[in-house]
Amino acid sequence: MNLEALLDWDLNDTLIVCPNDLKNVILERLSEEKKIIDVKFTDRNEYRKRWFFDYDTEALRYVTDRCHLSIDN
Repeated sequence: MNLEALLDWDLNDTLIVCPNDLKNVILERLSEEKKIIDVKFTDRNEYRKRWFFDYDTEALRYVTDRCHLSIDN
């Protein structure tokens, strides 16, 4: 996507998934244009981690003991 086109949109209440270096470019550009917007940045790995969750062994043990479920469930 073109950075110019992105900055022309109304970005309030927006989540932008991009690498950190692109985030810095966008923020610098917004600063130059003196725009203040409500936007959240995240990278692809962090987005996947929050969307699909990461379970550790303690969490699995808690669910199996508390709910009497097998790990397959």
